[in-house]
Amino acid sequence: MTLAEYEVLVHLSEAEGNQLRMSALAELALVSRSGLTRRVESMAARGLVSKEICPSDRRGMIAHLTELGRKRLEEAVPTHIAGVRRYLLDGLSRKDVSELARLLEVPLSRLERP
Repeated sequence: MTLAEYEVLVHLSEAEGNQLRMSALAELALVSRSGLTRRVESMAARGLVSKEICPSDRRGMIAHLTELGRKRLEEAVPTHIAGVRRYLLDGLSRKDVSELARLLEVPLSRLERP
């Protein structure tokens, strides 16, 4: 699983009903709609997500996290956390980590969730 696919699964797992409109998912993933469509199509072919037409607006599509997608996400979490620790946090002192957390407060507070 790529990091980009992991991100899609995380966003879907955190969304109400484990589903998001593709346009909202593209905004969260900071990717173009066409780029997200290609990514989700690949993931759907492997059973990680499913897609359906939005019932309230038939022009839109909704991506759903499948049970297999949830299982793969749960399997990937330890590797992801280990990578964050190894490549980002392990080389920092406690003071550095505190400063990093402080510096990230403003941009993280500005992130909009659908």
